[in-house]
Amino acid sequence: PFNYLVSATQSPASYSAAGLPAGLSINAASGAVTGTPAQHGVFNVTLGATNAGGSGTATLVLSIAPPIPPPVILGPRLLAGNANA
Repeated sequence: PFNYLVSATQSPASYSAAGLPAGLSINAASGAVTGTPAQHGVFNVTLGATNAGGSGTATLVLSIAPPIPPPVILGPRLLAGNANA
């Protein structure tokens, strides 16, 4: 899971995000970006915050690494030794 909180000054009334990868979304009221990314890569996300005085934006460069594959158990190996030792 991914969690990121947009930080802005001047008491924003709402938040936005454009360019998020699939699986991530923003809560417009809190500015929380959450979810499980469905793709990896580098994404230029435009974050926005708006209040009665206007709006401001900033670019977040979001880099999501590919998932780590699970371990693979290799076939059984023959062990040499004396079980009675």
